[in-house]
Amino acid sequence: DTPPDAVHDIEWWQEKGRKSSLLIPIVINNQLKGVFGCHNDTINKTWDAADIRIYQLVGEIILGVLLRIHTEQDLKEGEQRFRQLFEDSPMTMWEQDFSELKRHLDGLQREGVSNIREYFESYPKEAQRCMGMIKSVRYNRSVAELLHTKKIEDLDKLSMKELFMGLPSKGYVDELTAVAEGQQFFENEVIYPAIDGVQKHAYFRWSLSPDLEEPYRSVIVTGMDISRRKQLEEQTRRQMSLETLVAQISAELIDVAYADIDAAIHRVLEETGNFMGDDRVFLDLYEGPIWDAQYGFEWRREGLPKYEGISHDWMQRFTWLQGQLKRMETVHIPSVAADFPPEAEAEKQQTLSIGRKSLLFIPISMHNQLAGLLGCVTEFREKAWGDDDIRMLRLVGEALVSVLLRKQAETALQRRIEAEELVFKISTRFIGLPFEEIDEQIESSLVEVAKFMGSDRVFIDLIAEDKPVFTHIYEWFSSDQTPFPSKPKYVDLRKLPWMSNELENMRSINISTITNKLPPDAYAEKEMLLETSRKSILMIPFSINNRFAGVLGCSTRMEEKNWPVEDIN
Repeated sequence: DTPPDAVHDIEWWQEKGRKSSLLIPIVINNQLKGVFGCHNDTINKTWDAADIRIYQLVGEIILGVLLRIHTEQDLKEGEQRFRQLFEDSPMTMWEQDFSELKRHLDGLQREGVSNIREYFESYPKEAQRCMGMIKSVRYNRSVAELLHTKKIEDLDKLSMKELFMGLPSKGYVDELTAVAEGQQFFENEVIYPAIDGVQKHAYFRWSLSPDLEEPYRSVIVTGMDISRRKQLEEQTRRQMSLETLVAQISAELIDVAYADIDAAIHRVLEETGNFMGDDRVFLDLYEGPIWDAQYGFEWRREGLPKYEGISHDWMQRFTWLQGQLKRMETVHIPSVAADFPPEAEAEKQQTLSIGRKSLLFIPISMHNQLAGLLGCVTEFREKAWGDDDIRMLRLVGEALVSVLLRKQAETALQRRIEAEELVFKISTRFIGLPFEEIDEQIESSLVEVAKFMGSDRVFIDLIAEDKPVFTHIYEWFSSDQTPFPSKPKYVDLRKLPWMSNELENMRSINISTITNKLPPDAYAEKEMLLETSRKSILMIPFSINNRFAGVLGCSTRMEEKNWPVEDIN
């Protein structure tokens, strides 16, 4: 009974011991879904049409049940896979119910609200109330991460209104307008505070489920945290702004006229302070020891008092700060209360006492030496300056110090010319001068020296030949100032050991602030100078026949003064 092309099938059946076989194809929806089979291993058997039909029906029933079981298993597995994809997706996925909101907005339009946008812009609290009509159906774990809550269950306790309470009103209005207009999808970038209060940037997009009779009942919301992207964009924008600022400052300072340098520096400090959002920006110059910084330029916010600088005594105690500046290391203290190292306790206490919250000191070097210091300070909030900020501020500081050094060089040159003219004028005055006119010309010369040196008083003292005593010879003081107390005719240098040692070794004494810039071992000199109401004093020793012979002195009573080295020379 076997057809010719079934030879291999017969061989296989014979190996299995088959005598007769019946194989019925089961077709469902015009597709072969399986086979119902009967075998007889003992006799040859022929099945009639009725038997075949019965077996076919039984096979269809059994196969239908099996297919249904497999379909249910596939559905469960598919649902489980979808659930895992939904729950574990790195993208925020949120199903929300807008149906109540949509019905409310449709009702407003029926009541005559023709422009939903203008309506909610006029009534922002109503917009917030409407956001509360959105119902949360389900959401994945990424939603909790986006809103900065560790427990996804926390979201169940909050309404949509509470979740997005910090969203700007424009975000509400845009979304409500989209729903009112029946839009199929909506997207927006928003800034809002997450549950833990941290500001977040997020991108949201929602779309409707088109197969539902009421499509706004199931709105699928997807979103992602774009805070990092926004942060990088802000850093790039700030970097470009910083570079533009530095370029503008550099261009401004390159061609600034000598007479305009001070005004230009103050303007640059103001621009820098406003851009950085600081409360004070200042520039110190150094011509000697670190504790003798010249506090030259400062910008401060309106209403803040002028800072008079750190006293000489205090600065000498700041050994940690001195070490940082000597090594040309930036001093960055985001929190004065918490970030000073233990060895900087003196610096910390002094900085706290003058109301500083954060500070940044950037040492500026010229020719491998500390030439200046650019400082930024905040007084109302703590702040950390970024690496790009510090790099750009250093460039600003270098530009400022460079123009100041140029000014100093030009000033020194002009000052030297004026000094040489004065020396020539005074020297030639005494050539061939009659003896009886010498005193008059000396006193006249002292007036010119005082004017040139910017002093209230100029004097010449000679050392006695037989003992270390100054003899007061000549003196001039300004007539528009209160006269200095009378000076003793003789000053015993043995009672002023520090001064005596400096002068006998032909070292000039230049003290800009009597109260705090004399060394500790000059207590006797300090007491004497304060008794005579000195604020600053300059004493230049001179010699005759290689012997210390006396001093030319200048002093001020009304204001402090630091005489430059060029003038002393």
